[in-house]
Amino acid sequence: MSLHRNPVVALVAGAVALSLLAGCGGSPAGRSLSSTSTVVANLDALAKPLQARTFKTLKGTVTILLPDDMQGLKHQLFRFETRSANGQTNVVQCAHNIDLAPYIPLKVGDQVEVKGVFIEEQPYDVIHWTHHDPKGGEGGYVKLNGKLYQ
Repeated sequence: MSLHRNPVVALVAGAVALSLLAGCGGSPAGRSLSSTSTVVANLDALAKPLQARTFKTLKGTVTILLPDDMQGLKHQLFRFETRSANGQTNVVQCAHNIDLAPYIPLKVGDQVEVKGVFIEEQPYDVIHWTHHDPKGGEGGYVKLNGKLYQ
């Protein structure tokens, strides 16, 4: 069964990925995914932001390369620092799906442009969906040294 053809499987995978990205090690909202009713509640909470897909394009400097997440859908993880027009800095964690897009040869200090679905989260905002959409919809990318990784 393909994750891209089964929306329930895709949402469960997304719930697990978001909990890992948030660094809490548990499910969103701190609930266990052990019961069906809890999974449904967590999926309902996640479905709205996933359907809305608020894309942002951010530019910044890579500050840390994190170990790749090789569980389930594989993701290259890194953080980069952005600077707003008023000079405020923000650190964003990128989850770049390397099952759907090429691996990026990043180094700390690299300048990147990242387009993806932006989620405000603590302790770091997260940007994901930085790849083409396998169903033909809007996709994202990571741009490094003029080359798009999507």
